[in-house]
Amino acid sequence: MNFSTKTKNEIIKREIDKKCCKISLLSGFLRTGAVIEINGGMVGFSVVGEIKVLKYIAKIINSCYGDEPVIKTDASKEQRACLEVFSYESAKILQDCKILELDDETVSLRADIDGVLVKNACCKIAFITGVFLGSGTVTVPNMDKPSTTGYHLEFVFSKKYTAKQFCDLYSSFDFFPKLINRKDTYVVYIKNAEAVNDTLTLLGAINSSLALTDIIMRKEIKNKLNRAMNCEMSNMNKSIDSSFSDRKAIQVIIDTIQLENLDKNLQTVAKARLEHEDLSLSQLAQILDISKSCLSHRLRKIREIAKELEE
Repeated sequence: MNFSTKTKNEIIKREIDKKCCKISLLSGFLRTGAVIEINGGMVGFSVVGEIKVLKYIAKIINSCYGDEPVIKTDASKEQRACLEVFSYESAKILQDCKILELDDETVSLRADIDGVLVKNACCKIAFITGVFLGSGTVTVPNMDKPSTTGYHLEFVFSKKYTAKQFCDLYSSFDFFPKLINRKDTYVVYIKNAEAVNDTLTLLGAINSSLALTDIIMRKEIKNKLNRAMNCEMSNMNKSIDSSFSDRKAIQVIIDTIQLENLDKNLQTVAKARLEHEDLSLSQLAQILDISKSCLSHRLRKIREIAKELEE
């Protein structure tokens, strides 16, 4: 089960008491994928989605309107189903959700998010929750195997105008989403780990938020360890390169004028470097009981002498 499904399964366990919030959630959900049809002079709608989510939506419809939506399953599509509402209440549901406008002669669809639906903070959250249940996805890094996946949460719309309005609605909670066109859809998304986590909290998915917090912390620790290892490896490589250069210079001196012709301090350093070729400068300085800067100065002097001899 992916992270999105786990999050949605957690959200749908919550009970919503206020009817206004139920309708706002229902409106957000239907706007992401409802197909509106006229059949036998009756206006109705259908939505394809995850079975558990559709049962949750059906429960909300039943509690608000007394309707029993039909949920049709397809054996070839595991965990997917289709919710259908064709009744004397279906048109009213769409009207209350501010998706449909009816008069004696015409039927028209609305692309805007009516302010009445999102007047209160609780209804705004309910609307965003409905959109997430309908078209939202959240992806997080996989800690158990190599993955390039980052933190990503998105909501998908078929209408640009609706997506823009939703972007403004989402931003009212101090989020900074982006809007892009993806083929025939419009996607509102965020990629910041903290913002994704805060959104899960806003939606009431506390367990998912805690799970994400754990992933963020583990990833941060892993990154710190990797940085430390890379730094240690880099320092080790520098020590190896430095040791090789020192020993090469010392060998030049041995082959030309012999170590005995060097200053006694330089002799001591040269012999110590040849004897302890794998040690870092700090470790070698400790053995010689001198400062690291003093050791570096003497080794630099040895390299300069070797260079002069080579010339």
